[in-house]
Amino acid sequence: MCKKCESEKRNLWTFKNYPKLDRINNGYWVSLVKCPECLQYWLESLHEPYSSFLFLTKWNFDEKEFSRLVETDDLIQLQEIHDKVIIDNWKFLPLDEQEAVNSWRKRTYYQYNPIDEDINKRKTIE
Repeated sequence: MCKKCESEKRNLWTFKNYPKLDRINNGYWVSLVKCPECLQYWLESLHEPYSSFLFLTKWNFDEKEFSRLVETDDLIQLQEIHDKVIIDNWKFLPLDEQEAVNSWRKRTYYQYNPIDEDINKRKTIE
């Protein structure tokens, strides 16, 4: 197992605890970073409020696909992929990181973050 990014067991790192990885490519709101040990790619993006909450989400594609999406100005798709990993994985984080995510959700008034946007959207549909 990679000791730096733990890519075999993690899909998500939070602002509370994340490895320092090598920056490979920058989009406008999403960057591609890479673990120097296992070479796993990750998406890095800051979230509100004040773009101060960093999340890393596993990127299971290559640098070429990231660049293609950036070049076609499809950053919305990159952000949606990033957000989906947060939504699907935050409850599997260690407890201290889950607590940090809940504090962040509170700071966004349980509205302006991908987790609660998804919850609220599902409530509207039901």
